Amino acid sequence: MLQGVNYGERDCQAIAYVRLLEEFGKSYLVRSHVSIPKLGTARGAHLDIILQHPATQRIVLVIEVKKRPDSKARKQGERYAKLTGAPVIYLRGMAECQRAVGIVRKALKEIGQRGALQGPGELGRPAAPAARGTYDDP
Repeated sequence: MLQGVNYGERDCQAIAYVRLLEEFGKSYLVRSHVSIPKLGTARGAHLDIILQHPATQRIVLVIEVKKRPDSKARKQGERYAKLTGAPVIYLRGMAECQRAVGIVRKALKEIGQRGALQGPGELGRPAAPAARGTYDDP
């Protein structure tokens, strides 16, 4: 990466998405800029990156990207976790986006140890709605 360049959130997201797609694209559906429609009284959402189970389309992990490494955002992630029924992690700043594969691999390992990868509706949570409207749709 270039020194002294101010990267925006989309730049960070693009770096993370490409690296995650290369690493996890055979095991999961890796999708970027995903829209979740409004459900009942719950607001909809625009998720930065998600990993979906290929057979069930269930969202396994939501990845929110923030351009600033000192971002303290948490409420958005809590709302997205309630909306999708999936854990949410943050990638804060370009350095974390460049290390996205290791960070996500660690998160998936933690999720697997809790049994959260067993199928839709596990751990008393309903299956997340199917996502639509991504840039990476074929």
